[in-house]
Amino acid sequence: MEDEDRVTLSTVTEEAVRAELAPRLVSALDEDYLVPLAKGYALFRRAACEEIVRKNARQNAVIGVLPIPGADIPAITANQGRMVLNIAAAYGEELTMERARELVGVLAAGFGLRAVSRQVLKLVPVAGWAASGAIGYAGTVAMGRAAILYFERGGVQPGPGERSEILRRAQEEAKAFASRIRRR
Repeated sequence: MEDEDRVTLSTVTEEAVRAELAPRLVSALDEDYLVPLAKGYALFRRAACEEIVRKNARQNAVIGVLPIPGADIPAITANQGRMVLNIAAAYGEELTMERARELVGVLAAGFGLRAVSRQVLKLVPVAGWAASGAIGYAGTVAMGRAAILYFERGGVQPGPGERSEILRRAQEEAKAFASRIRRR
């Protein structure tokens, strides 16, 4: 019988550490320790970046439910920008002017679609606010996952099929997150 709180590493392989231990370890850490851990230990990099994405997505879901049209957009955009910078730092990438332009372009593209969908949703009472939170969550997860792939591949952006899959999975995670919140 396995204990959910234990990770058995009888045969310690890199894959076992990456798949079992790393996600549990990073989920217990304060956000301030995630980037240094990821930067110093490649084995923990993906798990640390995934945790950075999840923490930012949760924050943006909360920000997204603000009932004031337009109030959430600057905060969510800034949070997503910080998230991408943290992911870049985790991969040992410095933010040059060229990278800053790339970041601004990615954020600007996401900003336009998000702004329109959010403001339309906020015109619908209560349900619109909840959906806006889910959009903040899913958009942050999608952007974070795309950034992880980008930096893992040394600056090669995910292709259209990969982006579609990232978005589909992000939407599923947002639904699961909203479901967990409703049960509380």
